[in-house]
Amino acid sequence: MMFNSVLPLALLASLAAADYRCATNAGSFTITNDIAKAAVANGGTNTKTSSRFPHGFAGMSGNGTPGDHLHKGTQLKFYGADSRCNEKQDDDPEKSNLLEFPVFQNGKSFNKDEKRDKGVLTPARVVYVKSDMTLCGVMTHAVKNTDGSGEGDFRVCDSN
Repeated sequence: MMFNSVLPLALLASLAAADYRCATNAGSFTITNDIAKAAVANGGTNTKTSSRFPHGFAGMSGNGTPGDHLHKGTQLKFYGADSRCNEKQDDDPEKSNLLEFPVFQNGKSFNKDEKRDKGVLTPARVVYVKSDMTLCGVMTHAVKNTDGSGEGDFRVCDSN
C-alpha cells in the first residue's frame, strides 16, 4: 500500500528536476534544471532594471513581432508545472503574475542591471511566478539568429 503512495511522489519529484530541451530553426539545445533555477534566482522580482528584465509575461506565444508575445498568439502551456503557470494572465505586463528572464545554455548569468543596445544573445527564457519565484519552465524564440539572439514566436521547451 505504501508503494502506491510513494510512486506518484517520486514521479512528481522527477518532473520537478527535469532538464529542458529547446528547439529552434538552428537545432536543439538543453537548459539544465540547475541553470534554469539559477536564472530565476538571478532574475528576482524587481522589474525596474536597466535591461528591462525580468518583465511580465502574459503567457502567450506572440506573433513574431518584438513585444507582441505579451498579449498575442496562443496560450503557452507548461505541462507538469504549478497551476499558476498556466492561468490566463493580464495583457498589461505590469499586472502579470508571471515573469520572464533570459537564460543561457552554458549557465552564464544575464546582467539585468546593464542597459542593452542590442538584443539578448540567447533565445531562451525562464518563466516563473512573480510572488514566490516558482519555476514554470523554459521557453525559446522559434528563431535563433547567428549572434545567438532570438526572435519570433515563443515555444515551450520540453522537459525530459
